Amino acid sequence: AASLADEMIAAEAYGGERPVSSYTPTSTRGNDALLAKPTYDDAWYAVGYAWQVTDDKPFATRLWGEPLVFYRDETGGLTAVEDRCPHRSAPLSMGDVEDGQLRCFYHGWGFGKQGECESVPTGKAPTGVCVQGYAVAEHENMLFVWRGNPLAADARKLPSMVSATADAAVVDTTLD
Repeated sequence: AASLADEMIAAEAYGGERPVSSYTPTSTRGNDALLAKPTYDDAWYAVGYAWQVTDDKPFATRLWGEPLVFYRDETGGLTAVEDRCPHRSAPLSMGDVEDGQLRCFYHGWGFGKQGECESVPTGKAPTGVCVQGYAVAEHENMLFVWRGNPLAADARKLPSMVSATADAAVVDTTLD
């Protein structure tokens, strides 16, 4: 924790007022514990557009440096998993989607809707082999990933666009 002297020096550097970090949650919906200890977990993050995921090609992206791959299962549902084959660590995004399975380009292992290995070209799929899956939502033509426990993913927390008739618009800027 920073000392009072450190805080005062930092405040002087900004003209007497310390800026609010854009990473600090300012709207907590009554969750004071979140303000006391900010976290990146248990929140939805926009990572792409719905049109970027087709029926036959996976879509690769990153969230906080972690490689993710999105694909559509046999019913057209959206799936997001870690972009790393558990067999030889090849990027799954370099493969193809066949019959709703994400197929690794390296040895052809096929992964189903929850990231479980469903097929291996040379024999029977090993039981218990899977890729880490993420809770995912397709909302207002965007792809969202839940960072945290997938069982705690709450669709009510998905951000919504501000309507054109609203009196004000929210602007969020992150400077690197």
